[in-house]
Order: sequence, then structure tokens, then C-alpha cells
Amino acid sequence: MLDVKEFKIMIHSNFPNEKADIIAKYIKHKYFIKSEEIYCITDHISYNRGSKNYTNKLLNATSKLLQKSFKSLDDVDQGDVSSNKKFANIFNNINIKTYLPQLTESITDDSIELDNYLDEIHFVNGVYDLKSENFSKREIGKHYITNYIKYAYTETTAESRKAITKILRKTYPLQEDFECMCK
Repeated sequence: MLDVKEFKIMIHSNFPNEKADIIAKYIKHKYFIKSEEIYCITDHISYNRGSKNYTNKLLNATSKLLQKSFKSLDDVDQGDVSSNKKFANIFNNINIKTYLPQLTESITDDSIELDNYLDEIHFVNGVYDLKSENFSKREIGKHYITNYIKYAYTETTAESRKAITKILRKTYPLQEDFECMCK
């Protein structure tokens, strides 16, 4: 959430980059643009692709951030920020549009690789690492996933692992082949 100092910059600054950098700091972990399409984080730390016309989504995200940030300030800080005549302008779409190109540039990252997860199986509740054989929650900024198995991972039992191994041994009867494919 924006603090009082950042609100004052949003009110007084004539520099669109300065305003865009403040907003980007708070939304870039929830939104990013790649190949001119916007991606939005979900509750499962995966990303949904939006349309190429992302102006309204960024306007909405920015105005919500400003609104929530203002409401989270205590009464004294709200009074301090709102005492300026230009205060109400920061919430207007017309004002937000003045720094939207800079905000768009700030959250654009074409280097992000989506769904690049060799040695991982992604479930609705996290990721199973095939190398370490560990399950963990996905991390923002590390796992850029748009597709995953739509049910929750649960730890396997010794009995189920035995049953699968039995099937795999029939598929790979030679010990050398089994170890190559399954270890």
C-alpha cells in the first residue's frame, strides 16, 4: 500500500515516470505484460492471460490500489493527504492515463518464460520437484505457470508406490532399462 510520502508524490509530481514507478512497485507481482498481452496472478499463484487491450485492466488495478491505499491510512494521514486541492485528481482515469504508457513499460517483461518447468509437475496447490522429490508451494517471481493439474497434490503411500513400481517393472523388465527410465 502507498504511504503518505508516495501519495504526495502522486499528487504533486509532474513526472509520469515517477508516478508509474510507484504504482509498478505495488502491482508488478500481480500483473505483467509479455508479448503485448497482460497476465494476472490467480489465487493459486498461476497466471491467466488477458487480452491485448489491457488499458482498462491497468486503469482498474491502479485506481483500486490508490483507493485501498488511501483507506488503509490512519485518520491523521488521510487528512494530511486529502488537504491538498489536487488530491481527488489522482483517482481519476484521465489522470491515471497520463502515466499509463510508463506503467505499461515498467511491468513489461518479455524475458519471462511461461510454463517452462522441466522436472516439475504443477498441481492446483503447488509444485512437485521430480529431482528433489519434494512438494512445495509455488513462489511469486519464480514460477510463471499458466497450466497445472486441476486437483490438489497429496503425498503418495508406500502401497501406491509399490503398485506403480510393479506396473513399471512389467513395462521395463530389464533392470538396466527400469533404472534408466524410473530412477
